[in-house]
Amino acid sequence: MNRMEFIKGVSACSAMGLAGGCLSCAKGGESYSVSILGDVHFDSTDRGEYHAKYRPEVPWKANVCEREFKRNAEMWRERMPRLIASAAAVRTDDAAFLLQLGDLIQGDCCDYRLHRKMLIEAEKACRKGFGDLEFRVVCGNHDIREMVTGDGAAAFDEWYGRPSVWCADEGPDRWIFVDFTRPDVEAIFAALESSDGCRHLFLVSHAPVSPSDNWGFYWCLLGDEPRLDEVRRKLRRELTRRNAIVLAGHVHCTSLMEWKTSEGVLTQFIANSVWTRPDQVDAALVADDPKKFGSLYVEKYVTDKPDEYDGKYTVRTRKESLRLMAEYADMTTYRRWNDAGHYRLLVGPDAVDMLFYAGDSREVKRRFRLRG
Repeated sequence: MNRMEFIKGVSACSAMGLAGGCLSCAKGGESYSVSILGDVHFDSTDRGEYHAKYRPEVPWKANVCEREFKRNAEMWRERMPRLIASAAAVRTDDAAFLLQLGDLIQGDCCDYRLHRKMLIEAEKACRKGFGDLEFRVVCGNHDIREMVTGDGAAAFDEWYGRPSVWCADEGPDRWIFVDFTRPDVEAIFAALESSDGCRHLFLVSHAPVSPSDNWGFYWCLLGDEPRLDEVRRKLRRELTRRNAIVLAGHVHCTSLMEWKTSEGVLTQFIANSVWTRPDQVDAALVADDPKKFGSLYVEKYVTDKPDEYDGKYTVRTRKESLRLMAEYADMTTYRRWNDAGHYRLLVGPDAVDMLFYAGDSREVKRRFRLRG
């Protein structure tokens, strides 16, 4: 089943996934866990297996992608299989599903058959050791990345067959999954409205709902188009007043962010499983002050004159960067490590905790209280 067979975005989501919504959910004592992998960028150790037909849509991208192919091959040769084996080993009997936060694959195949094969093999690799546990994934930019023929998006939609926004209930909790690469704004708000009355509300998106304090900072949900500024602000308000927990990837770090207002609390956790270097298991804390949010990006990357590639892609100016960052100046918690590993979410009636296991470790390195 493909995306087009789900009847048109919001109407499909409203009529189907939202119909069994949380309005009827009774608050209860159900507890469960979720095994989580962040970005994994599945790839072959042989460049020719998936990328033999690759050709960049713009010349400057060729070097970028070749570096990524080399990076992926090196980490999937040994480290990533060990990381996944460890994630499977620490799974507990109360696991509800295995969640992968997007960028399941590298993409860049320029061939429908190869892209589809890559998705299938990536899922198989991530599921190894998890038995028949349900596998849930949200679409990341790499999962459809291939701008020459469009084969990437077609293959992803054919294999996973989900609308832009889809919902699932776990006991009294509502889970909303959003494709940030092709977001259906009306469906997102319809899903949020249907969630009223739930115990915990989770929104899962490959890209975070806040700007990123590093490269591509504007790659947040609804963040890359100025015409969506007010929609993005409304989304944050609606999430906050529902005390939502956002789970995201994309930024290749482990990070906890929180916003508290008179209306509620919005918590965001960013996970990363791209284990590019052995020393990422001992990564230092690089941010621990919400008042300095944005400084990592602005000080390192931003210039007063944007660079241009092929006359199309433009890096944001310092003024534009600071304007977007300023919207999030009310952040109350901001902690970040540039490390990689696997995670377990513990969900209970009164608390939600995230456990982080560095690299292929089977011992908890950090525990984050997300709610309660």
